[in-house]
Amino acid sequence: SLKSSGRRSATNTQQQRMAPARRCSARWCAAALVVGLATGFGVHHAPAGGLAVHHRPRASTAAPAVVTMRTKGSQVAWRIGRKRMENQDRGRLRLNIFRSHNHIYAQVIDDDKQHTLASCSTLDPALKDSLGGFPKTATTEAATAVGALLAERLKELGIEKLFYDRFSGSHKYLFHGRVKALVDGVRDGGITV
Repeated sequence: SLKSSGRRSATNTQQQRMAPARRCSARWCAAALVVGLATGFGVHHAPAGGLAVHHRPRASTAAPAVVTMRTKGSQVAWRIGRKRMENQDRGRLRLNIFRSHNHIYAQVIDDDKQHTLASCSTLDPALKDSLGGFPKTATTEAATAVGALLAERLKELGIEKLFYDRFSGSHKYLFHGRVKALVDGVRDGGITV
């Protein structure tokens, strides 16, 4: 076929050069040809006639033989998001906790509005003076104090119900140690968790 410029297309000429010398009648030839083209190697086989046929791989301009399937999102991430929205419907806001080696941070998040309503940490000026320095900020007592201060701030906002989000960001914290102490401090402050 000729293009408007009068020249033959490059792909058409390449296909004519790459065409096999003899057609194959084997049923599996198409599958073998696709495998050979996908790997970049030619495929040799002898059909019923006895003469060997060599299928050469197509030029690099050909479409890739590998089919990419569109995958859906993670089932776990969907389930976590669904659980968060169910708790939101019950009137509970999300308590998100981040624990580093030296400090602990907590925030209450409204997932409907995607807004942080209250937050507190061991770096908070209200707690920093009373706790002292680093060695005392990485203790369960410091976490309990953070929980109590967060409960005070939530009472001022009129929030009474929370749920603890174990999958806080990219971390999955077990409910023990400093995390448990922080949640217990929030509970002692009069908030339902």
